[in-house]
Amino acid sequence: MKTFSLFVFALMLLSCNESQSNTLADSSINTQQQDTLLKRYKVKSGIIKYEMNITGDVLGSKITGSGTESLYFTNYGALELVEENSTQTTVTNVFGNKPANTTDTHTINKLDNGETYNVDFKQKKIYKQKDLAMELTKRF
Repeated sequence: MKTFSLFVFALMLLSCNESQSNTLADSSINTQQQDTLLKRYKVKSGIIKYEMNITGDVLGSKITGSGTESLYFTNYGALELVEENSTQTTVTNVFGNKPANTTDTHTINKLDNGETYNVDFKQKKIYKQKDLAMELTKRF
């Protein structure tokens, strides 16, 4: 289970809140383009960084871990980048023997107006896919 500090999240959102008035840059986008933009957030851009702690008991196993996550977004979330670094340790009790398994994760996920890119540094692979839910969100 990931626990997040909601206070830090709210503070970051408030610090990057912008005026609702139209600026010259906003008015350069015509009405047709505005209708097709993906708007996931009410804030134009922001940076949110937080730490997470993972603890729990699952089927006789004890899971602990920690990590950091950074979220960067612009254009109301049409372009978003999320980077996660975490370590998770699972200790399983098997007839008194308690082997520990530790997993390190480093990933970056990019959402670019409905297309998703997932970078897995451990496997050294980049995955690209079109997100149908995001495409539907742009239309409504």
